[in-house]
Formats: sequence, structure tokens, C-alpha cells
Amino acid sequence: MIPGPVPVAPRILRAMSKPIIGHRGKEFADMLAECRSALAETFATKNEILIISGSGSCAMEAAVGNLIGEKDTLVAVENGKFGERFRKIGERYGKVVPVKSEWGTSIELDAVEKALAEGARAVSLVHNETSIGIKNPAEEIGRLAKKYSALFIMDG
Repeated sequence: MIPGPVPVAPRILRAMSKPIIGHRGKEFADMLAECRSALAETFATKNEILIISGSGSCAMEAAVGNLIGEKDTLVAVENGKFGERFRKIGERYGKVVPVKSEWGTSIELDAVEKALAEGARAVSLVHNETSIGIKNPAEEIGRLAKKYSALFIMDG
């Protein structure tokens, strides 16, 4: 369960070798609209789809930076490098209650619930913690966030 390196299919390599299209033209606008529509269908949502032109860390920063203020509390689930990164990003914007477990071990849901019960604006989670190869319990933590009316910020 790591992100790569992976073999790239020849047709993908050919597509990547084509000239870059301008990001201000109709061709790009049409392609972006098609991507957003496909993502909305994939995620079964009618909500607006935002595509971030940046790394996963960029997306984490954008989410936390727009949802957590200096008086807000973020419950940060941490059991790997990217959970640690979520916590550190959260510390730049507001208060953080870390819920940690040994790297590579599953998080204790009771600890997450206890932290949320004390009042938090949001909880952050890395679903597929690639740094140590573990899948975290996203569905269960999402239910806890809903139970305590907290936002759920997840890096899939």
C-alpha cells in the first residue's frame, strides 16, 4: 500500500508526451468540466468538485487552512508520517488535540470519540497511511465526526 514507483502503460506515456494545453483556453476549460463531472459521478455528489493543482500536502494545507481558525480545535489522528503532517499543519492554524498510536498500528476509536466529545470543529484522518502501509477506519471516524457535529477532513 505505497504510492509508487509503478509501471506506466505505453498509452499513458504517449499521452504525457503531447504538448501541454494552455490553462486559460477553451480546450482546458472543457477538459476541466469533464473531469469535474466524472468526479462528481464517481463520488455520487451534487456538491461542487474542487480540483487542487498541487501535492497532497498542498490539499491538506488548503483544507485545514480554510476550516480551522485560531480559536478552533482540530482532533488530529496520527499513526504515520502523513497523520503527523496533518497535526503539524493544524498547529499552524488553531488548537490541536492529537490522537496518536504507534506508527503502523490501528487507531483506538474510543480515543477519537473522547477527543471529539470534548468539543472540536473538525477531525483529520489519513485514510491510507502510505508511510507505514495501514488503512485507517474512515467510515467509523466519519460517523463519530457526524455524531459530534464535527467536520471530517480526510486525505484518502
